[in-house]
Amino acid sequence: MPASARATHKSPLFGYTKAEVIRLSKASFYCTVNPIRGKHDKDRIKRELDTIPGVISVSVNNSSGKVAVDFDTTGAQSGRILKQLERLGYEVADSRLENHIM
Repeated sequence: MPASARATHKSPLFGYTKAEVIRLSKASFYCTVNPIRGKHDKDRIKRELDTIPGVISVSVNNSSGKVAVDFDTTGAQSGRILKQLERLGYEVADSRLENHIM
């Protein structure tokens, strides 16, 4: 990439430096969501959870109903993720949170 393009290239770190990202408090929220009726529901859950500031990644297994969300706790909270799933009309069971202080 030319030097001029590097200067204007947006970082995938959401405005943080690599050193700041390493120090961020991260967490993972796991749950089972019912009902997931296929790819449409899977894509909808991923799309909607990705709109929450601080969400880093969303994984959805439509056959088991398992959802995993990795997020920066300075920007998102597990309660907001849970409320978003419920607002979308899904029943959430077996939820748990794992904190990962980096």
